[in-house]
Amino acid sequence: MAITQINRNEAVKLATEFLQRKGVNVERYKVAAEFRARLNYDDDDTAYILEHADRATLHRLWLEHLPIAYWRVRFFRPLEREEWFVYIRPDGRLIGHWHRVPEEAKGAKLMKAEAQKQAENYIRELGIEPSEWNLIEEDSFERPNRLDWRFTYEHKTFQVAEAKLQMSVFVQGEEAQGYAAWLQVPEDWRFEREYFEAWTDLVVFGLLILLIVSGCFSAVFDWREGAIGFNWRLGIKFASALTPLALLQMLNGIANWWMNYTTTMPIPVFVVVMTMVSGITLLLVFLLLTIVGGFDQWMKVRLPEVPPLSVWLSRRHNDPTLAKTPLSHPAAWRDAVLFGYIVSFAFVGLFSESEVNSWLIRSSFLPAVDFLAWTVWTTVILLALGISWAGTYRRYIRTPQRLLIVLLLLLPAGLIGASSPMDALKEMGEWAAWLFIGAAILYWLGRYVLRGNFYTWALGIALSILLSIAFELLQAPDMFVKAQAFPLPVFYLLPLVSLLRLAAYKTEGFPNMRQEENDQDGYRPSAIQRH
Repeated sequence: MAITQINRNEAVKLATEFLQRKGVNVERYKVAAEFRARLNYDDDDTAYILEHADRATLHRLWLEHLPIAYWRVRFFRPLEREEWFVYIRPDGRLIGHWHRVPEEAKGAKLMKAEAQKQAENYIRELGIEPSEWNLIEEDSFERPNRLDWRFTYEHKTFQVAEAKLQMSVFVQGEEAQGYAAWLQVPEDWRFEREYFEAWTDLVVFGLLILLIVSGCFSAVFDWREGAIGFNWRLGIKFASALTPLALLQMLNGIANWWMNYTTTMPIPVFVVVMTMVSGITLLLVFLLLTIVGGFDQWMKVRLPEVPPLSVWLSRRHNDPTLAKTPLSHPAAWRDAVLFGYIVSFAFVGLFSESEVNSWLIRSSFLPAVDFLAWTVWTTVILLALGISWAGTYRRYIRTPQRLLIVLLLLLPAGLIGASSPMDALKEMGEWAAWLFIGAAILYWLGRYVLRGNFYTWALGIALSILLSIAFELLQAPDMFVKAQAFPLPVFYLLPLVSLLRLAAYKTEGFPNMRQEENDQDGYRPSAIQRH
């Protein structure tokens, strides 16, 4: 089930119709829209809700009072301070609006009773019955040419544990607007949470220090062993191949530029500033990719000298000359493709309906571009981490006993994000289980099954993401977005095409495994070295 049933254009249409009913000449305004997720797991209010509310209470809260996501539509004109913001629920219902006017704008000076009547009529139009709420506070704000009011209400019956449901309505002159609802979390609970989080921050700091020290230690030993060598040509080629993908992501995000536009700035100046910021960001991405792709000597030294899975399962798996490293053997790529497709079918849907995926689908014109880019970044990061971990394990850990010490050092990471002692016990238990079980599985796979084939690890994730995202896009309400699910299978099948090409390529320098097994002289170490 998709999080929202309306797309960007439909949200703009609903917002436009709402302002037209209010008599606003919307044709004189520029329009921008963005999809926002309200659910923030680090927020105190969200944490309290998830800790104390059952499923039925959550459903009612998010459906009737606090939608977890919404469309924010902006109507603005350059060099003018007056703006309109309209908020639309995921199902198309109106949440409210905000009319931003200058401080000195003229308006009525209503008495409290008149202003309260305007506020209650406004929330009644939003589908909220005022009789279900108690007025607990009113504030007036004297402006140069008008009097503004803010009324705060509390629901008579609905609450989550000790947290009361409250809302406020703002009356600007004679115009009611600015409806907002929230849960008033108990102060003692908030204080205890912040106090406990202050101690868990020390854990984050300690792990960061451990990471820096271990990284420096590894870098010094790599330098002494001659593993630190940089190939500028290779790095530039690597960056040149992937940087255009980052450029496509930036171009895809231009639609959301206008939500951050400051109307006091001329549009040409804003465009120039945003273009310069994007250019600098793109340059940093290029430099980072150049650095990552240029350490070929580091990769060669850090990679363990173990044969790929196909070689290991063949009759010649004891031949030490079969492969120098997994990445230098064609069987490594074949293993990666086959394993990646198996994993993609096993984990299809794993990434579907995640918060990030849903946000990308609604906030981008071409979400398939964003998904494809993030798939590439995930693969590159996983490949680099896999190479680094393999080299670290081969040089410094080597034994299960030392691996256990590393896991014990990582165990305090389970406290990160914990907000209470009970939450800490739960998080630590889950983290310890996943850490040790995951380490055992990875150790077994890496040592006895995948045999250091890091293309396999990377494609196992990449192909799973592509297949899952294709299903996610098919659930989008917009046919234009739905159609973007079909190009993704092309990228999904590209490794298979490469695999078939590799199987059919029977030259002396690039033999396939069938030739190796049938012809004892078919594989020549010199050919691998040239490759």
